[in-house]
Amino acid sequence: MDQRRVASLLAAVALTAGVTAAPTPAGLTPAGQYALATMAFAATLWVTGALPLAVTSLLVPALLGVLGVYSRFEDALSGFADPVVFLFLATFVLAAALQRHGLDRRVALRLVARFGSSPRRLVLGVMVTTAVLSMVVSNTATAAMMLPIAVGLVAELDAGDTDNLHVSLVLGTAYAASVGGVGTLVGTPPNAIAVATLRETLGVDVSFFDWLAVGLPVVAVTLPVVWAVLTYWLYPPRVADVSAARDAARAELAGLGPLDAAARRTAGVFLAVAVLWVLGGLGFLAADVLPDAWHVTLFGGSGPSVFDTVGHTGVLYYALVGLLAVPALVLLGCVDESDVFRGVDWPTLLLFGGGISLADALSDTHATEWLAAVVFDGLALPVFLALVALVVLVTVAFSELASNTATVAILAPVLVALGATVAPAYGLTAAAAGVTLVLAAAVGASFGFALPVATPPNAIAYGTGEVTRDQMLRAGLTLDVLFVPITTLLVTGVVALLLAVIAA
Repeated sequence: MDQRRVASLLAAVALTAGVTAAPTPAGLTPAGQYALATMAFAATLWVTGALPLAVTSLLVPALLGVLGVYSRFEDALSGFADPVVFLFLATFVLAAALQRHGLDRRVALRLVARFGSSPRRLVLGVMVTTAVLSMVVSNTATAAMMLPIAVGLVAELDAGDTDNLHVSLVLGTAYAASVGGVGTLVGTPPNAIAVATLRETLGVDVSFFDWLAVGLPVVAVTLPVVWAVLTYWLYPPRVADVSAARDAARAELAGLGPLDAAARRTAGVFLAVAVLWVLGGLGFLAADVLPDAWHVTLFGGSGPSVFDTVGHTGVLYYALVGLLAVPALVLLGCVDESDVFRGVDWPTLLLFGGGISLADALSDTHATEWLAAVVFDGLALPVFLALVALVVLVTVAFSELASNTATVAILAPVLVALGATVAPAYGLTAAAAGVTLVLAAAVGASFGFALPVATPPNAIAYGTGEVTRDQMLRAGLTLDVLFVPITTLLVTGVVALLLAVIAA
């Protein structure tokens, strides 16, 4: 074991012991103090990477059990049974099915081939393709697939100095994977962590459609900004014509041949799931159309269902729809048992479980309220927008050094409590303030662009050897600075509009 890892582990243990042994402050229960000690332990290891993220996540419920935060160990493990965990399990299987039949690569090649012969349009084509795929396939998997395509496209060129095209195309692909992940609830883990925290702590259920209403405008605005900054400002391409690269994409697409029956069935299942996910968030449109029992059964509610039970999750609940897709794929011959288990990113699911368990413990013991009051006591920002900007800035900066999922897992429960604390000063409800702050942090966590360690797409891009650390740092810092105000304005405005529509 290397010395850095040993030092990080010792620091985590020492910090945890210090928080545990300290006198319990006024306003905080012993259970809350031990929940904070668990947070200190997990945060230290998540940030330093002394242990794999998933291993640290497994230690969260273990430490909660050892310290007696819960009287029953089952409660410490509840985060691992959260619906979001099973939603992502289903999306991993869906992604494996798409990849098994080459559907993701076909989409990539088709979209790239449709763009024109100018270098800027080629970069835009690759970025749009990457962002679209990243909404349904993990941004890491998308970057791993698209970056070799991007490098291969440039390799087809034999004219002039293509250095700037290499840089703008490779960085644009990596950044588009991160930006696209913001678009949907399943696009990247921080989105799901944020939604789970809001449901567990505030009782606010953000549907798949609700997230689309926030995420898609963010993608629509920020993706063109990334493209313009890279291709017009920092790394404008020097070559005049890239039709050879476009032709290469068309040739490869033609060589793949027509889709077979299994691939068509896979595409059908995927489209059906996508449609049902969107429909599940449109229950408010059917409230005056469907009988109450059917509305409860389809969209969820506390009233009687068609099954003569009282209360129902809703058949169109996104996690339930996702789970039903797994046996559908197996029964239709789209995947087999080995695909199901090979396609699941188990470390990410464990990271979800540990993060949600930590958030639950901090909320259940009211440690977040105490922490928010201590950390932000006396914080007097003139407008709520300034507080959102501060949250985004802190999140972006933190995600440059730590996992974006771990960043949101640590910050989300604290931001919920902060929202409740400051809401009266800004004339907002606790729910409105909490939702805005948490969603702003979730979006900001995907915008760490400056360092190779900030996100997996950054690391994959750096690993191609096509960009240097300085080139990534220059582009990333520029985008980080631009995206703080953009994210602040977009998320605050869209969430306010969404809450107004729901309230109406």
